[in-house]
Amino acid sequence: MKNNSLSGVFTPYPLEQGVFDWAIDNDMHNIKPEKIMEKSNQPDFIGGFTIASQAYYHYKHGARI
Repeated sequence: MKNNSLSGVFTPYPLEQGVFDWAIDNDMHNIKPEKIMEKSNQPDFIGGFTIASQAYYHYKHGARI
């Protein structure tokens, strides 16, 4: 980011595993057990799933802020 003076938010994601599955496997969610099965069949929910405990790194003009 520094070489190109980029600005924005960088969020690292687990490799070869979706965030929803990673959150379930690591108990990093607040979804009731009875809802997990229902939500796991909803592509739009899974595709937009994020968790507050994920790391977020903010950059402005290539510098982390």
